[in-house]
Amino acid sequence: MEYEAGLQGPQTQTSLRRNSSHQYRVLSSPGIGKHADSRLCDFLLEVAESGRYAQSTLRQLETLAASFARWLNVHGFVPWYRITPTVLEDYVLDGQQRLSHAALQVRLWFLRLLYRWAEGAGICSATLLRPLEQPRPCRRSRPEPHVLSIEQVDHLLAMPDTATPIGIRDRCALELLYATGLRACELLGLEPHQVSPGSRCIRIWGKGDKERMVIYGDEAANWLQRYLAARSELLRQRGYKPWVTRQLFVSNCKPGQAPEMRYWQLRRMVRQHAKAAGLDATPHTLRHSFATHLYMGQADLRSIQLLLGHEWLATTALYLSCRFVDAKRLLDEHHPRGECYEHFRRGERFVESSSKGRAAALPSIRPGYGQRG
Repeated sequence: MEYEAGLQGPQTQTSLRRNSSHQYRVLSSPGIGKHADSRLCDFLLEVAESGRYAQSTLRQLETLAASFARWLNVHGFVPWYRITPTVLEDYVLDGQQRLSHAALQVRLWFLRLLYRWAEGAGICSATLLRPLEQPRPCRRSRPEPHVLSIEQVDHLLAMPDTATPIGIRDRCALELLYATGLRACELLGLEPHQVSPGSRCIRIWGKGDKERMVIYGDEAANWLQRYLAARSELLRQRGYKPWVTRQLFVSNCKPGQAPEMRYWQLRRMVRQHAKAAGLDATPHTLRHSFATHLYMGQADLRSIQLLLGHEWLATTALYLSCRFVDAKRLLDEHHPRGECYEHFRRGERFVESSSKGRAAALPSIRPGYGQRG
Protein backbone atom coordinates (compact mmCIF):
# COMPACT_ATOMS: atom_id res chain seq x y z
CA MET A 1 0.00 0.00 0.00
CA GLU A 2 1.51 3.33 -1.03
CA TYR A 3 0.64 6.69 0.45
CA GLU A 4 1.02 10.07 -1.19
CA ALA A 5 1.80 11.92 2.01
CA GLY A 6 2.92 10.80 5.42
CA LEU A 7 2.26 12.05 8.92
CA GLN A 8 4.73 14.55 10.29
CA GLY A 9 3.63 14.80 13.90
CA PRO A 10 0.74 15.27 16.30
CA GLN A 11 -0.39 18.48 14.60
CA THR A 12 -0.65 16.87 11.15
CA GLN A 13 -4.19 16.64 9.89
CA THR A 14 -5.06 13.75 7.62
CA SER A 15 -7.87 12.60 5.45
CA LEU A 16 -8.32 9.00 4.32
CA ARG A 17 -9.87 8.46 0.94
CA ARG A 18 -10.43 5.41 -1.21
CA ASN A 19 -9.88 5.56 -4.94
CA SER A 20 -11.47 3.49 -7.68
CA SER A 21 -8.80 0.77 -7.46
CA HIS A 22 -9.75 0.15 -3.81
CA GLN A 23 -6.48 1.51 -2.44
CA TYR A 24 -6.28 4.25 0.15
CA ARG A 25 -4.53 7.54 -0.18
CA VAL A 26 -3.63 9.86 2.70
CA LEU A 27 -3.98 13.48 1.73
CA SER A 28 -3.03 16.56 3.72
CA SER A 29 -6.33 18.25 4.46
CA PRO A 30 -8.45 19.20 7.46
CA GLY A 31 -9.16 15.85 9.07
CA ILE A 32 -9.15 14.67 12.64
CA GLY A 33 -8.41 18.03 14.18
CA LYS A 34 -5.68 19.82 16.09
CA HIS A 35 -6.30 17.91 19.33
CA ALA A 36 -5.42 14.49 17.88
CA ASP A 37 -1.97 13.00 18.33
CA SER A 38 0.21 10.86 16.08
CA ARG A 39 -0.99 7.61 17.66
CA LEU A 40 -4.59 8.36 16.77
CA CYS A 41 -3.40 9.06 13.23
CA ASP A 42 -1.56 5.73 13.24
CA PHE A 43 -4.79 4.00 14.24
CA LEU A 44 -6.67 5.57 11.32
CA LEU A 45 -3.89 4.64 8.92
CA GLU A 46 -3.88 1.00 9.97
CA VAL A 47 -7.67 0.80 9.74
CA ALA A 48 -7.49 2.23 6.22
CA GLU A 49 -4.66 -0.09 5.24
CA SER A 50 -6.66 -3.14 6.33
CA GLY A 51 -9.03 -2.55 3.39
CA ARG A 52 -12.05 -3.74 5.38
CA TYR A 53 -13.92 -0.45 5.46
CA ALA A 54 -15.55 1.72 2.83
CA GLN A 55 -14.61 5.34 2.24
CA SER A 56 -17.72 6.58 4.04
CA THR A 57 -16.80 4.46 7.09
CA LEU A 58 -13.29 5.91 7.13
CA ARG A 59 -14.71 9.43 7.04
CA GLN A 60 -17.00 8.51 9.92
CA LEU A 61 -14.02 7.19 11.89
CA GLU A 62 -12.22 10.50 11.32
CA THR A 63 -15.23 12.38 12.66
CA LEU A 64 -15.52 10.13 15.71
CA ALA A 65 -11.80 10.39 16.43
CA ALA A 66 -11.93 14.19 16.21
CA SER A 67 -14.99 14.30 18.49
CA PHE A 68 -13.32 12.06 21.08
CA ALA A 69 -10.08 14.04 21.06
CA ARG A 70 -12.01 17.32 21.31
CA TRP A 71 -14.09 16.04 24.25
CA LEU A 72 -10.96 15.01 26.15
CA ASN A 73 -9.34 18.40 25.51
CA VAL A 74 -12.42 20.39 26.59
CA HIS A 75 -12.69 18.46 29.85
CA GLY A 76 -8.97 18.78 30.54
CA PHE A 77 -8.07 15.09 30.44
CA VAL A 78 -4.76 13.50 29.48
CA PRO A 79 -4.29 11.82 26.06
CA TRP A 80 -6.73 9.06 25.18
CA TYR A 81 -4.25 6.23 25.85
CA ARG A 82 -3.56 7.45 29.43
CA ILE A 83 -7.10 8.00 30.70
CA THR A 84 -8.72 5.83 33.36
CA PRO A 85 -11.76 3.57 32.90
CA THR A 86 -13.79 6.14 34.87
CA VAL A 87 -13.12 8.84 32.26
CA LEU A 88 -14.15 6.44 29.50
CA GLU A 89 -17.37 5.66 31.38
CA ASP A 90 -18.08 9.41 31.60
CA TYR A 91 -17.66 9.73 27.84
CA VAL A 92 -20.05 6.85 27.23
CA LEU A 93 -22.54 8.29 29.75
CA ASP A 94 -22.37 11.66 27.98
CA GLY A 95 -23.36 9.88 24.78
CA GLN A 96 -26.27 8.08 26.48
CA GLN A 97 -27.72 11.42 27.53
CA ARG A 98 -27.41 13.20 24.19
CA LEU A 99 -27.34 10.65 21.38
CA SER A 100 -29.85 8.31 19.82
CA HIS A 101 -29.46 4.58 20.31
CA ALA A 102 -27.96 4.13 16.83
CA ALA A 103 -25.46 6.98 17.28
CA LEU A 104 -24.44 5.63 20.69
CA GLN A 105 -23.77 2.18 19.21
CA VAL A 106 -21.56 3.78 16.55
CA ARG A 107 -19.61 5.61 19.26
CA LEU A 108 -19.14 2.38 21.25
CA TRP A 109 -18.04 0.57 18.08
CA PHE A 110 -15.38 3.23 17.46
CA LEU A 111 -14.09 3.06 21.04
CA ARG A 112 -13.88 -0.74 20.99
CA LEU A 113 -12.05 -0.64 17.68
CA LEU A 114 -9.62 2.01 18.96
CA TYR A 115 -8.77 0.43 22.30
CA ARG A 116 -8.51 -3.12 20.96
CA TRP A 117 -6.01 -1.80 18.44
CA ALA A 118 -4.17 0.08 21.21
CA GLU A 119 -4.07 -3.04 23.40
CA GLY A 120 -2.68 -5.12 20.53
CA ALA A 121 -0.04 -2.45 19.84
CA GLY A 122 0.97 -2.34 23.52
CA ILE A 123 -0.05 1.30 23.91
CA CYS A 124 -2.51 0.87 26.78
CA SER A 125 -3.80 -1.74 29.18
CA ALA A 126 -6.74 -4.06 28.57
CA THR A 127 -8.49 -2.63 31.64
CA LEU A 128 -9.71 0.30 29.55
CA LEU A 129 -11.87 -2.09 27.55
CA ARG A 130 -13.99 -3.08 30.55
CA PRO A 131 -16.46 -0.15 30.39
CA LEU A 132 -16.92 -0.92 26.68
CA GLU A 133 -17.66 -4.63 27.17
CA GLN A 134 -20.69 -4.03 29.40
CA PRO A 135 -24.14 -5.13 28.15
CA ARG A 136 -25.50 -2.77 25.54
CA PRO A 137 -28.40 -0.50 26.53
CA CYS A 138 -31.87 -1.53 25.47
CA ARG A 139 -32.91 -0.31 22.05
CA ARG A 140 -35.45 2.47 22.10
CA SER A 141 -38.66 2.07 20.19
CA ARG A 142 -37.87 2.31 16.50
CA PRO A 143 -40.32 4.09 14.19
CA GLU A 144 -41.70 2.14 11.27
CA PRO A 145 -39.64 2.71 8.10
CA HIS A 146 -40.97 5.22 5.62
CA VAL A 147 -42.26 3.27 2.62
CA LEU A 148 -44.01 4.42 -0.54
CA SER A 149 -46.96 2.56 -1.99
CA ILE A 150 -46.69 0.97 -5.43
CA GLU A 151 -48.78 3.79 -6.93
CA GLN A 152 -46.58 6.42 -5.26
CA VAL A 153 -43.43 4.79 -6.60
CA ASP A 154 -44.88 4.75 -10.13
CA HIS A 155 -45.74 8.45 -9.77
CA LEU A 156 -42.22 9.26 -8.55
CA LEU A 157 -40.54 7.34 -11.39
CA ALA A 158 -42.57 9.27 -13.96
CA MET A 159 -41.36 12.68 -12.70
CA PRO A 160 -38.03 13.14 -14.61
CA ASP A 161 -38.18 14.83 -18.00
CA THR A 162 -36.84 12.03 -20.20
CA ALA A 163 -36.56 14.32 -23.22
CA THR A 164 -33.18 15.49 -21.83
CA PRO A 165 -30.00 13.54 -20.94
CA ILE A 166 -30.33 14.70 -17.32
CA GLY A 167 -33.88 13.36 -17.16
CA ILE A 168 -32.80 10.02 -18.63
CA ARG A 169 -30.05 9.79 -16.03
CA ASP A 170 -32.48 10.59 -13.20
CA ARG A 171 -35.03 8.05 -14.45
CA CYS A 172 -32.35 5.37 -14.76
CA ALA A 173 -31.07 6.02 -11.22
CA LEU A 174 -34.59 5.91 -9.76
CA GLU A 175 -35.44 2.75 -11.66
CA LEU A 176 -32.29 0.96 -10.49
CA LEU A 177 -32.76 2.04 -6.87
CA TYR A 178 -36.29 0.64 -6.82
CA ALA A 179 -35.68 -2.42 -9.00
CA THR A 180 -32.61 -3.67 -7.11
CA GLY A 181 -32.80 -2.16 -3.59
CA LEU A 182 -29.24 -0.87 -3.88
CA ARG A 183 -27.75 1.39 -1.26
CA ALA A 184 -26.92 4.88 -2.48
CA CYS A 185 -23.17 4.24 -2.14
CA GLU A 186 -23.52 1.00 -4.12
CA LEU A 187 -25.36 2.78 -6.92
CA LEU A 188 -22.73 5.52 -7.07
CA GLY A 189 -19.96 2.92 -7.05
CA LEU A 190 -21.18 1.26 -10.25
CA GLU A 191 -19.01 1.40 -13.37
CA PRO A 192 -20.23 1.00 -16.97
CA HIS A 193 -18.50 -2.36 -17.43
CA GLN A 194 -20.46 -3.81 -14.48
CA VAL A 195 -23.86 -3.34 -16.09
CA SER A 196 -25.23 -4.97 -19.19
CA PRO A 197 -28.91 -4.45 -20.05
CA GLY A 198 -29.00 -7.91 -21.60
CA SER A 199 -27.77 -9.79 -18.50
CA ARG A 200 -30.35 -8.30 -16.09
CA CYS A 201 -27.96 -8.72 -13.14
CA ILE A 202 -25.19 -6.72 -11.47
CA ARG A 203 -22.36 -7.92 -9.25
CA ILE A 204 -22.16 -5.66 -6.20
CA TRP A 205 -19.52 -5.24 -3.50
CA GLY A 206 -21.47 -3.91 -0.52
CA LYS A 207 -20.60 -3.13 3.08
CA GLY A 208 -17.45 -4.85 4.26
CA ASP A 209 -16.59 -5.72 0.65
CA LYS A 210 -19.22 -8.47 0.72
CA GLU A 211 -20.12 -9.62 -2.77
CA ARG A 212 -23.66 -10.29 -3.97
CA MET A 213 -25.69 -10.39 -7.18
CA VAL A 214 -28.74 -8.20 -7.74
CA ILE A 215 -31.23 -8.58 -10.55
CA TYR A 216 -33.56 -6.15 -12.28
CA GLY A 217 -36.41 -6.29 -14.76
CA ASP A 218 -37.17 -5.10 -18.27
CA GLU A 219 -38.17 -1.55 -17.31
CA ALA A 220 -34.91 -0.85 -15.49
CA ALA A 221 -32.94 -2.51 -18.31
CA ASN A 222 -34.65 -0.28 -20.87
CA TRP A 223 -33.74 2.93 -19.02
CA LEU A 224 -30.24 1.67 -18.32
CA GLN A 225 -29.69 1.11 -22.03
CA ARG A 226 -31.00 4.60 -22.81
CA TYR A 227 -28.78 6.17 -20.16
CA LEU A 228 -25.65 4.38 -21.41
CA ALA A 229 -26.32 5.95 -24.80
CA ALA A 230 -26.91 9.41 -23.27
CA ARG A 231 -23.99 9.32 -20.79
CA SER A 232 -21.34 10.32 -23.35
CA GLU A 233 -23.47 13.25 -24.51
CA LEU A 234 -23.97 14.36 -20.91
CA LEU A 235 -20.21 14.45 -20.37
CA ARG A 236 -19.52 16.21 -23.67
CA GLN A 237 -21.97 18.97 -22.75
CA ARG A 238 -19.76 19.66 -19.70
CA GLY A 239 -16.55 19.62 -21.73
CA TYR A 240 -15.39 16.13 -20.75
CA LYS A 241 -14.37 13.10 -22.75
CA PRO A 242 -16.55 10.00 -22.24
CA TRP A 243 -13.67 8.15 -20.54
CA VAL A 244 -12.85 10.91 -18.02
CA THR A 245 -14.47 8.92 -15.18
CA ARG A 246 -15.17 5.26 -14.56
CA GLN A 247 -18.26 6.03 -12.48
CA LEU A 248 -21.52 5.08 -14.19
CA PHE A 249 -23.62 7.98 -12.93
CA VAL A 250 -22.21 11.41 -13.69
CA SER A 251 -23.34 14.79 -12.42
CA ASN A 252 -24.76 17.78 -14.23
CA CYS A 253 -21.79 19.82 -13.03
CA LYS A 254 -20.44 23.03 -14.48
CA PRO A 255 -17.39 22.79 -16.76
CA GLY A 256 -14.26 22.28 -14.68
CA GLN A 257 -16.02 20.61 -11.74
CA ALA A 258 -15.76 16.92 -10.84
CA PRO A 259 -17.91 14.88 -13.24
CA GLU A 260 -18.77 12.12 -10.73
CA MET A 261 -22.17 12.23 -9.05
CA ARG A 262 -21.86 12.60 -5.28
CA TYR A 263 -24.22 11.33 -2.60
CA TRP A 264 -25.60 14.78 -1.81
CA GLN A 265 -26.39 15.26 -5.50
CA LEU A 266 -28.21 11.92 -5.67
CA ARG A 267 -30.16 12.70 -2.52
CA ARG A 268 -31.07 16.17 -3.76
CA MET A 269 -32.22 14.73 -7.10
CA VAL A 270 -34.49 12.15 -5.44
CA ARG A 271 -35.95 14.69 -3.04
CA GLN A 272 -36.63 17.19 -5.82
CA HIS A 273 -38.56 14.66 -7.90
CA ALA A 274 -40.37 13.42 -4.79
CA LYS A 275 -41.38 16.97 -3.89
CA ALA A 276 -42.68 17.51 -7.42
CA ALA A 277 -44.80 14.37 -6.95
CA GLY A 278 -46.08 15.55 -3.57
CA LEU A 279 -44.05 12.94 -1.69
CA ASP A 280 -41.23 12.79 0.83
CA ALA A 281 -38.53 10.34 -0.21
CA THR A 282 -34.78 9.73 -0.20
CA PRO A 283 -32.66 7.08 -1.95
CA HIS A 284 -33.02 4.88 1.13
CA THR A 285 -36.81 5.20 0.99
CA LEU A 286 -36.73 3.33 -2.32
CA ARG A 287 -34.64 0.60 -0.70
CA HIS A 288 -37.25 0.22 2.05
CA SER A 289 -40.01 0.23 -0.56
CA PHE A 290 -38.20 -2.45 -2.58
CA ALA A 291 -38.02 -4.78 0.44
CA THR A 292 -41.60 -4.13 1.58
CA HIS A 293 -43.10 -4.64 -1.87
CA LEU A 294 -41.23 -7.95 -2.22
CA TYR A 295 -42.66 -9.01 1.13
CA MET A 296 -46.14 -7.99 0.02
CA GLY A 297 -45.62 -10.23 -3.02
CA GLN A 298 -45.01 -13.17 -0.62
CA ALA A 299 -41.24 -13.30 -1.05
CA ASP A 300 -39.61 -15.01 1.94
CA LEU A 301 -37.33 -13.11 4.30
CA ARG A 302 -34.25 -15.13 3.41
CA SER A 303 -34.53 -14.16 -0.26
CA ILE A 304 -35.05 -10.50 0.65
CA GLN A 305 -32.03 -10.68 2.97
CA LEU A 306 -29.93 -12.03 0.11
CA LEU A 307 -31.01 -9.29 -2.30
CA LEU A 308 -30.45 -6.51 0.25
CA GLY A 309 -27.04 -7.85 1.27
CA HIS A 310 -27.79 -8.01 5.00
CA GLU A 311 -25.66 -10.13 7.29
CA TRP A 312 -28.44 -10.66 9.84
CA LEU A 313 -32.06 -11.57 9.20
CA ALA A 314 -33.13 -9.25 12.03
CA THR A 315 -31.79 -6.30 10.02
CA THR A 316 -33.96 -7.30 7.08
CA ALA A 317 -37.01 -7.45 9.33
CA LEU A 318 -36.40 -3.84 10.35
CA TYR A 319 -36.58 -2.78 6.70
CA LEU A 320 -40.10 -4.08 6.24
CA SER A 321 -43.26 -2.10 6.81
CA CYS A 322 -46.67 -3.65 7.48
CA ARG A 323 -48.42 -0.46 6.44
CA PHE A 324 -49.83 -1.94 3.23
CA VAL A 325 -50.53 -5.46 4.52
CA ASP A 326 -54.18 -6.52 4.71
CA ALA A 327 -54.32 -8.24 8.12
CA LYS A 328 -57.80 -9.76 7.61
CA ARG A 329 -56.82 -11.28 4.26
CA LEU A 330 -53.60 -12.57 5.81
CA LEU A 331 -55.50 -14.44 8.52
CA ASP A 332 -58.14 -15.78 6.11
CA GLU A 333 -55.48 -17.26 3.83
CA HIS A 334 -52.85 -18.52 6.28
CA HIS A 335 -54.58 -19.38 9.59
CA PRO A 336 -56.14 -22.87 9.89
CA ARG A 337 -59.46 -21.29 10.91
CA GLY A 338 -59.42 -18.84 7.99
CA GLU A 339 -62.09 -18.96 5.28
CA CYS A 340 -59.58 -19.40 2.42
CA TYR A 341 -57.00 -21.52 4.26
CA GLU A 342 -55.23 -24.30 2.33
CA HIS A 343 -52.54 -26.68 3.54
CA PHE A 344 -49.09 -25.41 2.60
CA ARG A 345 -46.91 -28.03 0.90
CA ARG A 346 -43.17 -27.33 1.20
CA GLY A 347 -40.67 -29.43 -0.73
CA GLU A 348 -41.49 -32.80 -2.20
CA ARG A 349 -43.21 -34.31 0.84
CA PHE A 350 -45.78 -32.88 3.21
CA VAL A 351 -46.33 -34.20 6.74
CA GLU A 352 -49.86 -34.08 8.10
CA SER A 353 -51.15 -35.52 11.33
CA SER A 354 -53.50 -38.44 10.85
CA SER A 355 -56.73 -38.93 12.73
CA LYS A 356 -54.96 -41.39 15.06
CA GLY A 357 -52.31 -38.82 16.00
CA ARG A 358 -49.57 -40.43 13.90
CA ALA A 359 -47.58 -38.52 11.25
CA ALA A 360 -48.23 -39.74 7.72
CA ALA A 361 -45.97 -38.73 4.83
CA LEU A 362 -47.88 -37.67 1.75
CA PRO A 363 -46.37 -36.99 -1.70
CA SER A 364 -46.45 -33.41 -2.90
CA ILE A 365 -48.94 -32.71 -5.67
CA ARG A 366 -46.41 -30.54 -7.54
CA PRO A 367 -42.66 -30.56 -7.00
CA GLY A 368 -40.88 -27.38 -6.03
CA TYR A 369 -40.55 -25.06 -3.12
CA GLY A 370 -43.47 -23.10 -1.72
CA GLN A 371 -46.28 -24.72 -3.74
CA ARG A 372 -49.80 -24.75 -2.45
CA GLY A 373 -51.64 -28.06 -2.44
